[in-house]
Amino acid sequence: MPENINTRWLYEQLYEQWSTWLPADTKETILKGGYYTVSPKAGFRVIALNNNDCYTSNWWLYYEGTNKIPQLQWLHDTLLAAEKAGEYVHILGHIPSGDGSCWSVWAREFSRLVERFRNTISGIFNGHSHNDEMLMYYSEKGHAIGVAWNGGALTTYSDKNPNYRLYYVEAKSMVK
Repeated sequence: MPENINTRWLYEQLYEQWSTWLPADTKETILKGGYYTVSPKAGFRVIALNNNDCYTSNWWLYYEGTNKIPQLQWLHDTLLAAEKAGEYVHILGHIPSGDGSCWSVWAREFSRLVERFRNTISGIFNGHSHNDEMLMYYSEKGHAIGVAWNGGALTTYSDKNPNYRLYYVEAKSMVK
């Protein structure tokens, strides 16, 4: 983006605030696009995505949508490294890929990654819709291969009750 309208300042501010809790090796991807990965314990990895890359109300996608694909490539490479290391992975995002407000091409490619790494991904957690719901992922052959949990929200909207959800996972495998 042109310097006078880009959002790099936002990612710099976020990294400055988050750097207290995150390792230094997250800086590059946070500054690049607001996404990162951490391994809080051996055998377990958390991947935090910036789902604004798929948000249909993100007008920057119409300006230059192809610059949003590198995050998906990074996600693939990170999942591949986790698979090789025998790690379980939880993916955190804001906008569910099956939500109507996620760009369909991005959602399709994300679903392909879920299928490819279904034995590595042990949890997908989203928000955005303010509904307490889940999204099933299916293989190209129609088999259920994964689920994304979408917690509700404390922010109220018409016809929605404020709520929150606690998720408990088995400590050894980090599977819900």
